[in-house]
Amino acid sequence: MPRPNFPVLIAGRKGQRSIADSLASVLTPTTSRDEWPAFSFAKLAELVSQDQGYSVSGSTIRSTIYTHKNLFESVKVNGRIAWRLTASARKLVR
Repeated sequence: MPRPNFPVLIAGRKGQRSIADSLASVLTPTTSRDEWPAFSFAKLAELVSQDQGYSVSGSTIRSTIYTHKNLFESVKVNGRIAWRLTASARKLVR
């Protein structure tokens, strides 16, 4: 699931892809006509775990999102809080 040529926003440990980059990748639409997706912490943990190839906990997702407030913002979707990329982060990954 890792996208080829996806920009590195935050350097990962030991040359690996960072959790923040995995989050940005799963929060980026797959085609230019798709809307920017927004997901709950639980769904993000599932998608990032697939991207990383190992289990990533919801608390790790939460911590990463709160640490990188410049990249992620909360939105209400069907009365629930979801997370998506900020407008400035969207410009970096397009």
